[in-house]
Amino acid sequence: MVLRRHDGNAILISIFAVTTLLILGSAFLSSVTFDIKNASWQLHRVQAFYLAEAGVNRAIKALRNDLDWTSFNDGSATNNRQGAEDFDWYPLYDGQDVVDVTLGEGTYTVMLRNLPGNPKGLDLKSIGRSRSQTWTIQLRLGAHDRGPFEFAAFGGSGLSVSGSVETDSYNSALGRYEDQTPGQEGNIGSNGDIRITGSGCIKGDATPGPGCSVTITGSAVVTGSTEPAPEEFTLRGLDIEFSSDEDLRETGTSREILSDGIYYFDEIRLT
Repeated sequence: MVLRRHDGNAILISIFAVTTLLILGSAFLSSVTFDIKNASWQLHRVQAFYLAEAGVNRAIKALRNDLDWTSFNDGSATNNRQGAEDFDWYPLYDGQDVVDVTLGEGTYTVMLRNLPGNPKGLDLKSIGRSRSQTWTIQLRLGAHDRGPFEFAAFGGSGLSVSGSVETDSYNSALGRYEDQTPGQEGNIGSNGDIRITGSGCIKGDATPGPGCSVTITGSAVVTGSTEPAPEEFTLRGLDIEFSSDEDLRETGTSREILSDGIYYFDEIRLT
């Protein structure tokens, strides 16, 4: 009987096994590397979005406090606009140019552009950057004249609130008032003075007319601002569909449910 050595076969098998393991290991490493890069890409993509959103919120706050969007070189939100007929992009200004503002691990820039022939319109562009990722949000904004329907109660020449009246707010898009936690936007206003007596609670602002004031007596409370409006609110005429010779008066916890429509009363008294 002849015995043969198989050392060569063993070496070949070992080389094949090692090569296979190297290939599998390389493929696994490539997969892990791709997953890490993809996760990093997604992370910075999301961060860029939230940075752009932060810029939008900052711009809206600044523009709400400065509704003259045609001004320039005066420290206003549109300070960096070059001229009355300039409609190019320029940086938002709110005490500083909002350009490459650092927030967390990224930055955001907010740009504005006026609209030809529309002094109450603006284009807004907020650009968020996180590492190699960029996200841009662009909006078209329009200002509108404030009116009395922003308030729970409004008096043309003055407003008097007495008794235990309470105002608050809710979002009808979210359902019934009873199913929500009341909000703090039950504002009242007037083009004249506002007088609040008794034990009522105004959950919101009490805004009197320009140069006018709010007088509070008793234990009444206003949770918001009592600063006067910078200008009178525009009162537009209404087409009356229904009128009543009676006054609307409610006391205590009584409730009056009105069907859809527009109503006119000589006097509305809630105590």
